[in-house]
Amino acid sequence: MNKFILWLGVYFLATFSISFLYYKFTDAKKAIDLKIILVYLFGVISSTIIKYYDINFLSSLFYFIYFPIMFTLLNKKRLRELLCYLVIIWLYGFLIDMMVMGVVSLLNIFYPFDIYSYVFQCLSTVVMYLIIFGLTFWKRFKNFTNKLYFKIMKIKYLDISLIAFSLFDFLMGAILFLNLQNLSTDLLLILLIVSVSFALISLFEMKINEEENVIFLDTLKANNEFYMKMEDENRVFRHNLNAKLLSIKSVANKKARLLIDDLLYTNKRYNKFANKIKVIPYGLNGIIYEKLYPYIAILNVKMENNINYDVFKVLTPRKYNVLLEKLVIVLDNAIEATIKSKKKILIITLSEMNKEILITVKNTFSDNLSVDDLGIKNYSTKGLKRGLGLFSAFRNNEVKLSVKIINDVFETEIKVKKRLD
Repeated sequence: MNKFILWLGVYFLATFSISFLYYKFTDAKKAIDLKIILVYLFGVISSTIIKYYDINFLSSLFYFIYFPIMFTLLNKKRLRELLCYLVIIWLYGFLIDMMVMGVVSLLNIFYPFDIYSYVFQCLSTVVMYLIIFGLTFWKRFKNFTNKLYFKIMKIKYLDISLIAFSLFDFLMGAILFLNLQNLSTDLLLILLIVSVSFALISLFEMKINEEENVIFLDTLKANNEFYMKMEDENRVFRHNLNAKLLSIKSVANKKARLLIDDLLYTNKRYNKFANKIKVIPYGLNGIIYEKLYPYIAILNVKMENNINYDVFKVLTPRKYNVLLEKLVIVLDNAIEATIKSKKKILIITLSEMNKEILITVKNTFSDNLSVDDLGIKNYSTKGLKRGLGLFSAFRNNEVKLSVKIINDVFETEIKVKKRLD
């Protein structure tokens, strides 16, 4: 009974130290409530029972099952963030345990004692968790942990899969090589080697595609920022130009004033467009600006936005790429059709519905369109051997595309699901 009580006290400290470490790492503000206390006591008693009855295989398993629940109650995080903190704290515990065992081994050389007695095990465990508890108040340790956390968070599931599968492939190859004389080369073994090799190559290909995706998106973001910076410079230029035109108008004759009024009206349309672009969320504004800017003088563009966050951050890189590909195709078609129409109206609406981003493009048109034939290869109102843009856009279902005609207005809808955090 004394042994059980002793271990109960040890794990009371151990559970508190680990929980407090997470609490301090994440700057949690939540007050302690009854639910946290009950879960805490459950963890202390369960850990004590596992240790008392030497159920060693449950020890690590219990850590990775119990503490995510405890951490969630203290400060709720996304699963990926939670697992990251869990691994970091486990690594710290492992390193400190190794350090304590190293010191104990050195002491045992000069002062022999029974390192296997439960009293000594309790004492060394208490020392380990007292060190962990003390580290929570060290600012440098916390800063180091924050840096380590952000580095680990950059590691992607694909990287982990690639490393794990590479190690598995290497070990399997080593085992097969060492036992080559005892193996019979049959169809099953050949299929196994081929399938494993194919899976490994596929993982490498996915990794290469992902890296190319990152480079592409970085370039896209840089271009987006360039367009917005260029628009700011254009606004300053047009503001100064308007001031100079007004000063010239004050001393000009009637014909010159008419020409100046036309220039002022054109500049006014550009200024209105600049104000509309401001409301478009980052991640889409650069593309829309690039496509529409050359035609502002002849198009009646209207924009409405109901999204107040960065689109780039709520989509996976793959879906973001597909969204932009389809948006570019839709805008190119809409602009060309609108220019040929009489009213020349182009309306872009951005909204959110059922955790989906919805982009609606409406435009007037002049040609007779068959909605049923749109998206069919080589069907286009532009002539023969055209229509490949919409054909390719309809094929990829990662981002949904639909078209319809309502009251002589061509309407295109682009829908894409946001990623789950």
